[in-house]
Amino acid sequence: MTPDAITEDLRAVQAALAEHDLLANALELDTVGYTVVPPEKAAPAGFVDEVRERLLDVAERREGARPDVTGGSTHENHKLPNYYYLLFEDPIFEQLLMQPSALALVTQLCGWSCVLSTSTALIKGPSTKDPERLDIALHCDTEMHPPPFPLYAQYANATWLLSDYSREGGSLGFVPGSHLLCRQPNGGEGLDRLVPLEAPAGSLVVWHGNTWHGAYRRQTPGLRMAIAFLFARRYLLPREPYREDTTPEMLDRNPPRFATLMGQHVMAGWRAEGPDYSRLDTRAVPTVFT
Repeated sequence: MTPDAITEDLRAVQAALAEHDLLANALELDTVGYTVVPPEKAAPAGFVDEVRERLLDVAERREGARPDVTGGSTHENHKLPNYYYLLFEDPIFEQLLMQPSALALVTQLCGWSCVLSTSTALIKGPSTKDPERLDIALHCDTEMHPPPFPLYAQYANATWLLSDYSREGGSLGFVPGSHLLCRQPNGGEGLDRLVPLEAPAGSLVVWHGNTWHGAYRRQTPGLRMAIAFLFARRYLLPREPYREDTTPEMLDRNPPRFATLMGQHVMAGWRAEGPDYSRLDTRAVPTVFT
């Protein structure tokens, strides 16, 4: 890829951020390590409400009972993601993945050629455990990598809030600036600087893969609901096999970028036939063969 082509791509990223009024959010990602996009900028009005209903449908199919939205009894003491490989459950999750505000910020972090690594959801009810302790300990999403991590993001997380977030409601918490340390936290490190996420349903939260974060225990009735898309640089092994399972119908009904996110332009994984260079999208993937 030539310097001119790289400059063109950088301008395209900046143009996408400007188009969706996300330049301040992009600056937050660089300096703080995470950012919150308000509902009115994150997705069309009413769309996230529909996504929430489809997620409740998924939970009902997988669990055999519809979640107790009011009281949260069906998901008491849940803390880890409990609905994996969500993308294939309903086309609305494909639409959520392709929301332009999220993709603009993810592209800033991980580039045009990044792929989807996981699509998970967490439905969490009230906790009966010590409210002063975290449900999920501080960590960052750059897992299984020896320190020091690269300063640039190898992973990017885009999480859609399907319920209001507050500390008492079991929200996420972030350590501002921790992405610059390029390592996992040690023991209880960072707890004194942890900031709870306070944001309404419909918000989009995006963070750098190095940013330390955890989750508080829910102390109120009802459910905390979210859908998280984890993106990775194309040279990293996705945690869920989208390239193998994506159908032609899914590719046909989505924009071209969807194929890149599904790993269709990653040529790694050949056998005796050798690499298939036709897989490479020369805009998304720099190559010496063009």
